[in-house]
Amino acid sequence: METLLKDVRFGIRTLAKSPGFTSIVVLTLALGIGANAAIFSVVSAVLLRPLPYPHSEQLVNVWGKMDSEGLPKNWTSDPEWWELKDTQQSFSNVAAYSLGDGLNLTAEGKDPVRIAAAQSTASLFDVLETNALVGRVFSPEEDQPGKNQVALLSYALWKSQFGGDPQITQKSIRLDDKLYSIVGVLPQTFAFAGKQEIWTPLGLDRAKPGSRGSHYLRVLGRTKPGLSFHQVGFDLDRFAKQLAREYPNYYQRNGLDIGWGVYAVPLQQELTGNVRQALLVLLAAVFFVLLIACANVANLLLVRASSREKEVSIRAAMGAGAWRLGRQLLTENLLLAAVGGTLGLLLATWGVEAIKVLSPDNLPNAGAIGVDSQVLLFTALLSLGTGLAFGLVPTFRVVRSNLALTLREGGRGTAGSASHRVRNALVVSEIALALMLLVGAGLMIRSFQRLLEVNPGFQPDHVLVTELSLPKNRYPNDTKSNSFYRELMDKVQAMPGVQSVGAVSELPLNGEYSSGSVFLEDTAVQSAQRTTFDGPGSAILPYLETDARAATSGYLESMKIPLVRGRFFTAGETAESQYVAIVDTDFANRFWPNSDPIGKRLAFDTVPDSNPKQIRWRTIVGVVGHVKQYALDVKGREQAYFPLAQSSGYLQMTLAVRTTVAPESVTGAIREAVGTLDKDLPVFGVATMDRLLANSMAQTKLNLILLVLFALLALVLAAVGIYGVMSYAVSQRTQEIGIRLAIGAQTKDVLRMVVGEGMLLTVLGVGIGLIGALVMARLISSLFFGIAPHDPVTFGAITVLLAAVAFFACYLPARRATRVDPLVALRYE
Repeated sequence: METLLKDVRFGIRTLAKSPGFTSIVVLTLALGIGANAAIFSVVSAVLLRPLPYPHSEQLVNVWGKMDSEGLPKNWTSDPEWWELKDTQQSFSNVAAYSLGDGLNLTAEGKDPVRIAAAQSTASLFDVLETNALVGRVFSPEEDQPGKNQVALLSYALWKSQFGGDPQITQKSIRLDDKLYSIVGVLPQTFAFAGKQEIWTPLGLDRAKPGSRGSHYLRVLGRTKPGLSFHQVGFDLDRFAKQLAREYPNYYQRNGLDIGWGVYAVPLQQELTGNVRQALLVLLAAVFFVLLIACANVANLLLVRASSREKEVSIRAAMGAGAWRLGRQLLTENLLLAAVGGTLGLLLATWGVEAIKVLSPDNLPNAGAIGVDSQVLLFTALLSLGTGLAFGLVPTFRVVRSNLALTLREGGRGTAGSASHRVRNALVVSEIALALMLLVGAGLMIRSFQRLLEVNPGFQPDHVLVTELSLPKNRYPNDTKSNSFYRELMDKVQAMPGVQSVGAVSELPLNGEYSSGSVFLEDTAVQSAQRTTFDGPGSAILPYLETDARAATSGYLESMKIPLVRGRFFTAGETAESQYVAIVDTDFANRFWPNSDPIGKRLAFDTVPDSNPKQIRWRTIVGVVGHVKQYALDVKGREQAYFPLAQSSGYLQMTLAVRTTVAPESVTGAIREAVGTLDKDLPVFGVATMDRLLANSMAQTKLNLILLVLFALLALVLAAVGIYGVMSYAVSQRTQEIGIRLAIGAQTKDVLRMVVGEGMLLTVLGVGIGLIGALVMARLISSLFFGIAPHDPVTFGAITVLLAAVAFFACYLPARRATRVDPLVALRYE
């Protein structure tokens, strides 16, 4: 220990004598280690941290799918849930839950509040093995039709709305104008299915299940201990095939498979699937940056080691062995790594805060991102590994050098061809890694540019959106709810600064799938439809699943969704008038590519009797442009709109208000208008369409920003590495250059020699980097949009950029070499 302390003190004194060298090394390492620590903190919180439930690896979500319907992930209907519950063999327990649109919480003396709400079977908390913090969870008896007026509060809602009242289980609350008894409060760590603030029982009626085609339930299961995921998949596949045999008109078409299936996804993967690959790519990117930083530092240490060979030779002559010398040099390297790691941790703390600000709202477990004990341990191990990585090669070179020759030559340094080869190899590796990062960043930039060029199908500027949800108790029928929205539209339209206003059941870019069954009357196009509907009795009618939206007059105009043919809805469309519909261009082109769809008839969702003649047909009166419903990079399905006044059951709608003033400025007036119609109705989800459009690209934008920053850092470090090696090569060859100039060499000859050597290293690095970049781009191709992973424009531009930077880094030392005085150079040692 005493010897180690001596080595540390000596190392500190030695490094303090070279403040410039020490500062450059420490800063280089801090940037590399800090970037890695910052990204690891995100990876640790989002991907590595186990879910806060016992044996969380056993938890899986169960999904259905209908590939031919464009539904790779679909929810479960009531009948399917009961059949799965009765026949499954892979789960120790299963639960169903539904993430609703929310509930209106009203209390005396308080403004109405919209809260995120969910419903579940009582078995959910058994599956999660979670108990209430206060009170209890649901009982099976409470999960019955008519008996499910009980509620579980989240910890956050308990604190914010009820002040953490310990007697909360003795109270009731009013949700959507219904009275619920509070039975418990969930733990603070309970964050299942997002930021749900209240849970109520589903109360499914086994005796009267809903329609087999009404998919709205999510299923969570806990697999039996020791059961492999393959066995779970086999069991669910068996279940799907059994249903297909029993109900062929739902799950088959003319006896053929339509892509129906049931499969499981681990809950951890479900929560992180959208960001997993992007985070791993960023982690690999910052590791590349660290490797480049290590190569740079190793080159600096090799240069420094050459200048210290006389010192090391004298110590060896005085009796110091190779192990003693190597330990001293490694101690200095580890000191540099420790200081760099400490500074890097500080940079990581700032970086984490910046990432949290830039992160999208739906980043899983974002609240847990921070510099915790795992990040500290990671940083410590990374600093230790880095110190060993960049320090071993220079240490080995010094210890194995010819120390006796160094003493005889007066300390000029004996760096030979092997040392030059090592430095050159490090530079080549830096260039290759930098090229890979730059290509990845370039492809991301091009991809993001293509994403920005995508037409969302509407004009988002000057549009304010806000959501409303009418409680069923106060609005028991469509007449009352439609009347409310009609009066509200009239009030908002009359406000100063409002150009137009409308409402829709599903706003674009909300990320939610909400489909409806569309029946086509035109027999000429029935062959293009996807499946069949098994109605009560023998009626079998062709239909397809499409994105069906209820809308008021004025909605399409407010969003400036272009009218291609026909007309928009008018205020004259009522429940008593002719039933109409509007379809998008995708819908029209698919079924009537060579004819006019105006005047064609279709029906939505309902087959009232076995007699098809009783279907309420709607006449197509317009064709509008296709809207990006889910995301800009998702194609989406065909879309159809129908008037709200000719619909049933739509209590929650989203207002779209186009203004001639700043959209946010009319928010207060809209709240007042709602209050005059219903003082207990909260207004929520207020945002501009510009903001929602930006939010839909937030994750992609964050990935782009971080990757570009890392790539630019890699480019700078690579340029510094080339410059350093060429500068050292010039200093080592000063005498040779002087002789060449003395015997008549021209300036351009010296420039060509020095720059040529540097560019040769660049060409080697670029060649290796291009191969690595091609492989890397294919591996992360799912992150790109509208761009090929081998895009020649990106590869060409990045190659030219890196070559230009490398040329400049070579030119500066070469220019300095041309100014060598031959007389001075001949005396140079």
